[in-house]
Amino acid sequence: MKAIRVDYSPNINGVVQIPGSKNSSLALLAAACLSDETITFKGIPNIADFRVICEMGEEVGLTIKRDLTGDVSIDPRSISSTDFDSEKSSSFRTAYYFVGALLAKYGKVSVGYPGGDNFVSRPIDQHIKALEMMGAKFTYHKDYYEVEAKELHGATIYFDTITSGATINAMLAAVRAKGKTVLLNAARDPEVIDTAIFLKTIGANISGAGTDTIRIIGVNQLTGGTHRVIPDRLIAGSFLIAAGVAGGV
Repeated sequence: MKAIRVDYSPNINGVVQIPGSKNSSLALLAAACLSDETITFKGIPNIADFRVICEMGEEVGLTIKRDLTGDVSIDPRSISSTDFDSEKSSSFRTAYYFVGALLAKYGKVSVGYPGGDNFVSRPIDQHIKALEMMGAKFTYHKDYYEVEAKELHGATIYFDTITSGATINAMLAAVRAKGKTVLLNAARDPEVIDTAIFLKTIGANISGAGTDTIRIIGVNQLTGGTHRVIPDRLIAGSFLIAAGVAGGV
């Protein structure tokens, strides 16, 4: 796509339902793999990335089901492999969250390089920095990379740039790592807070989410639970801007 054309519209009026946040949902779906029981999410949007994750999950034994009400249940207890299909996991940006979520439990994860919307580059240098400081080793291949760790341990990690993805990924890895992890210059995005709230609901020890310093003390197990995804602020903002520009209410 090289351009977007916008034509004049009359006043915009009406009521809209804001779906669950895409960015939060993608983190939460991976975060559910940290649990030792079934997780239920309310408000996960039925987008292409979700459907790809369902296919990826089916191939490694992760059970993901959406019921008639739209609720999504995830059972990580049947995971038999952590080698994700490189093509499918490269079709969207945030497959790297499965590294943070699964590494402490399984010791090795392989996944395709980040893909997704072709707007900007997708560097993962801060993800690599954080996970290596916690004891992980990266091996790079043509279409995918492998991450291994005999044991993840806590660390004090300073992000060189503010990054929501790396903040969430490091937080996921730290939840079941040994000892205490401190994330400095952490992102404050609502999606970071939403992920932390969910993890705390199922037994994680996290404080400071929403500030630039997040502290996590690793735990040995996590329970099941239910969590509602926050509304998508980007979609809500788009509707607000559209109504303002077109003179709607």
